[in-house]
Amino acid sequence: MTRQVRTSAKAVVIQHGKLLVIKLNDGKEEWYILPGGGQDSEELLPETVEREVKEETGIQKVSWK
Repeated sequence: MTRQVRTSAKAVVIQHGKLLVIKLNDGKEEWYILPGGGQDSEELLPETVEREVKEETGIQKVSWK
């Protein structure tokens, strides 16, 4: 059995001393993850993380420090 590997990117977003996370709940458990997701073909990782943060949070402007 072969397993396909997909590259992903996650963002660490800190503003005013607070960490941005996504809260997930499956009805039994609750947990938190960093915003991010899978890389599309021909996409650079910085583009991936910017796209994913926009999709998952609605934040339109991402500035890198």
